[in-house]
Amino acid sequence: MKKTLTVNLGGTVFHIDEDAYRLLDNYLSNLKIHFRKEAGADEIIDDIERRISELFTEKLAGRSDCPHGKAGGTGA
Repeated sequence: MKKTLTVNLGGTVFHIDEDAYRLLDNYLSNLKIHFRKEAGADEIIDDIERRISELFTEKLAGRSDCPHGKAGGTGA
């Protein structure tokens, strides 16, 4: 059994496991570093978060498990 966390991503709440949280947090942190000197960096990051949220929502439509850090797993 894996511990899950509740996150707000792009205005939508998701329950994800710790592995997925670490991957997502690392990815978003790297994006913030990459875009830090760009004009509108916050807006770029917000747009990316919203798109990730849309992809999660599409992927999870009709499912009850949570996104997880390993591809092809079941979330169990």
